Amino acid sequence: MNKTMAELFLGKEVQLFPGDSDRNYGEVKAVDDNGVVFMITKAVPGTGYTVGKLHFISFSARLSMKEVKNIRRDKKMGLKKVSIVDESSNTAPKFIKSKMLTYVREGDEPRQWEMIQSHDSVHVMVFNLTTQSFLMVKQVRIPVLVNNPSTDGTVIEACAGLVDKDIPLSEIVQEEILEELGYDVPTTQLDYIASPKTSVGTAGTTTHMYYAEVMEDQKIHDGGGLESEDIETVSLPLSEVSNFLVSGEVTDEKTMFLLMFCYNKLRDKDKM
Repeated sequence: MNKTMAELFLGKEVQLFPGDSDRNYGEVKAVDDNGVVFMITKAVPGTGYTVGKLHFISFSARLSMKEVKNIRRDKKMGLKKVSIVDESSNTAPKFIKSKMLTYVREGDEPRQWEMIQSHDSVHVMVFNLTTQSFLMVKQVRIPVLVNNPSTDGTVIEACAGLVDKDIPLSEIVQEEILEELGYDVPTTQLDYIASPKTSVGTAGTTTHMYYAEVMEDQKIHDGGGLESEDIETVSLPLSEVSNFLVSGEVTDEKTMFLLMFCYNKLRDKDKM
């Protein structure tokens, strides 16, 4: 496991051994650059562990995460309210860079075009076969809040992330599902759909779309993203998809497409 993945466990209580007893939990205190998790265990009679003693577990192989039976995340009482307190020009962009391009159309004078340069992305629609529900996320999107000040800025979206690391796309999708939804999904369980262009007038980036089916026993924590994020998981029953699509609930075009595509995929499967 890399450091980013291991940091999901910081501050959480992780079950050390199989079983349901609370006495087998320890709190993760630190993570090193190799993804080694250091924890301080509770006093466990008969095991030799004592409060304050430092131990480590190395997740060298990703599937060894199956050994982690449960992660206790802090319970949230809904998303936190977000308010815009300042607006200024971004002189040191981190993810999105603005450019002014000069181009020439054959036979015409030079013209200019403003664009932004950003990362490509991955989006995945996850369907829980156990609960017969689509799994998505809900979070406040700052641009939505700015352009719709009468709302709270929340958007329901497919699980997604930026392509900002040099690893296979399927592994990025795998990481995002684990971080945001809490399910441990092998890359072999991911179905590639398409890679359409997005924001073609301003960015021209590519979003790589996937579909995944999971079982409830693949869930190893409650999701919610990284510590710096404020994300709720959303479960949409298959029977309510049609109503959701016309409900006016705020979502984005990629999620709308994925939901309709995957919904029809499942309906067609039922007809076979």
